[in-house]
Amino acid sequence: MNGHLPGPDGVDAAPEHLDEDDATGLGDHVDLPAAVAAYLEAIFELDEDDITAVQVRIAERMGVSRPAVSEMVRKLRRRGLVVVEAGQVRLTAAGMEHAERR
Repeated sequence: MNGHLPGPDGVDAAPEHLDEDDATGLGDHVDLPAAVAAYLEAIFELDEDDITAVQVRIAERMGVSRPAVSEMVRKLRRRGLVVVEAGQVRLTAAGMEHAERR
């Protein structure tokens, strides 16, 4: 799968543009915006420190507000870079790949 949605005829249709808010199916060659990469790194570091990555911990780690974290987590979920289960934010394989590059 290439991350594109099938068109009406069943053939993959490439999106006309991908912006910071709606990019999905990011491959290895895509450079993430610095803010996105910083959140992925913070989540990765929390996990490595054996700290449950809930939004309040991410906010503390990054020195940002909870609403800012909530908004970014929503974007990261939409991009397929994190999943949220029982309040815990975890990196997907794609998110881990990007976080490990930093």
